[in-house]
Amino acid sequence: MAGNIFITGDTHGEHDMRKLSSKKWPEGKNLDRDDYVIIAGDMGILWGNEFNNPMEKHLKNWYGELKGWTTLFVDGNHENHKRLNDLPVEEKFGGKVGVVREHIYHLRRGEVYTINGKTFFTFGGAMSWDKYHRTVDISWWAEEEATHEQCEYAMANLDKVGWEVDYIITHTIPNEIVPMFGFSNNKNGEKCATANFLNTIARQAKFKDWYTGHFHIDKDIGKYHTLYYDIRQLV
Repeated sequence: MAGNIFITGDTHGEHDMRKLSSKKWPEGKNLDRDDYVIIAGDMGILWGNEFNNPMEKHLKNWYGELKGWTTLFVDGNHENHKRLNDLPVEEKFGGKVGVVREHIYHLRRGEVYTINGKTFFTFGGAMSWDKYHRTVDISWWAEEEATHEQCEYAMANLDKVGWEVDYIITHTIPNEIVPMFGFSNNKNGEKCATANFLNTIARQAKFKDWYTGHFHIDKDIGKYHTLYYDIRQLV
């Protein structure tokens, strides 16, 4: 029997992971490794350039040992993208994943996965509007934005499945959809390249629901869902 799949928004390292604690989310106590919790970006498990620093060790142990489920995440904008891109890669769920450690996997940009019988297209990343107040390769990484190669790879994988999946999981949402949620992806004349690319996905793909983090709100508009505190079960 297939396990359960849950999804939530940003956890920001230790700051917002508490929403998944047994005290705040008791349902998690009864999950096992065949159950999955997906974080829609800004997980922050890899942040500093010092490998396995105390906070990182704590987060890896919390997700990988203390919690019974398997943790999956797309990358957000506030991540150490160089370290994410350097993770060991293995084949899992019908696509390539980055291995943080056992039971913790990065769902990479442009992949199509099959998890517990459901199909997912994933594409992390977004522009950080506060990047000019951050330090390059210390608290901001240029790799946060989609590259041409990643976009081409994504479309090639969608071609293989006829551009139809059950769920789309990203960190931001298409630029055309952002205003519906009361936000803008255009600041000081600079647009989010990732959100621009996702316009193409929104126009061509067939999907049941699209889930994102990034905006720090819980809101549903049609098939689009932004999550922050909510933890949703996918059915």
